[in-house]
Amino acid sequence: MRIATLETKLLKNGIKEISERYGPSAVILRSSDCREHSALVIGYSEKEKRNLKTSTMRESIETDSDSSNRALEVAEKSAEKPEKEFSEKRSFKDVGDIVKDEIALLSSRNDGRSTKDLFYTESNNFLKREFFEILQETPTSRKLKTVLLQSLTSPQNKLELLDQLKKAILAEIPKPVQIDPSDPLHIIAGGYGVGKSSIALKMATQLSEATGKKASVICFEEGEQKSVKQPPQTNVKTLFTNNLDELAELLKRRTSKEIIIVDLAARNAPSGLKVIRRVRSDAKFHLVAPTDSCISSLRDNCKNHLWESLIFTRLDSTSTPWAALEALSEFKIPLSIGSASDKMDKELVLVSGNNIAQRLIEYFDHHITAPEKGMATNASIMPDAAVH
Repeated sequence: MRIATLETKLLKNGIKEISERYGPSAVILRSSDCREHSALVIGYSEKEKRNLKTSTMRESIETDSDSSNRALEVAEKSAEKPEKEFSEKRSFKDVGDIVKDEIALLSSRNDGRSTKDLFYTESNNFLKREFFEILQETPTSRKLKTVLLQSLTSPQNKLELLDQLKKAILAEIPKPVQIDPSDPLHIIAGGYGVGKSSIALKMATQLSEATGKKASVICFEEGEQKSVKQPPQTNVKTLFTNNLDELAELLKRRTSKEIIIVDLAARNAPSGLKVIRRVRSDAKFHLVAPTDSCISSLRDNCKNHLWESLIFTRLDSTSTPWAALEALSEFKIPLSIGSASDKMDKELVLVSGNNIAQRLIEYFDHHITAPEKGMATNASIMPDAAVH
């Protein structure tokens, strides 16, 4: 796997460019917001990138994750911005530290195993060997690589391999749960730009329609108070508060005739969740994340709080959901609902493990060259290879 950083003015445009330049296997390892741009750290397969049509490059810095001695090189930069301005925004040391952090993260989850590399020693099944080599290029942890590799039992053709792989992925993903319309309070938490606000409004609208009860959305974000655009639905009331005491008072006024959805920014989660849990023991907590999430931020949000369910946005993204699989496999948070669009006329849908598994199967189906129904070719001698 190789690492690259990409700077973009708009996060949405950056995600589109990642898919176009690095292929569907690319994953956002980390994202950071600066004054006038966003910086994205990307993991991608060099082999897949070579197969893509090259597009006009903007500012980027690439490093080879397999060599700690290779110097970080500055890739092609646009003529509009001078080199000095670029170097002031992000130093080589900053990028190097981020890359090291992410590589350490992906290789550290061994589940009690030895810190030495795990080895693939099977020598008589070419299909499994090819799968192993493709798996090496994916931005997944060593633990997950091992689980997926060990799930294959000498498949004789491509269809058999994909069937075994899908069963293994589904076994790693917990069973989904349904949102209970009778629950009076739901907390929707997520980072900036992930679609949590549209999820909160859609969820309030659909619960109101399903139960006949009034629905309210409380937007909580510490800092300067902002104006909130009222949704077109007359049965959903939207409030804004940036004060924890005021949030507590709003939630204390419980009524059996109303459903409340709290729209909570991830950066306010530590303080906000503490207050909510204290005043409302009946609250249900849901984490919102895009399928093409940044691995480190999704892991942190899953690890630091207890969630009833995981809600995925951008279900129509062309990126392979590696971060989603990592989070579901490690933290076992069940899926519930999701959305492919931030438009209010597009309703929320139920999401199951099959939604995630099928996208991953499509990736391996595209990259495995063996025929679907032909017999696997045996190899007389295959050298050992380490899972990185």
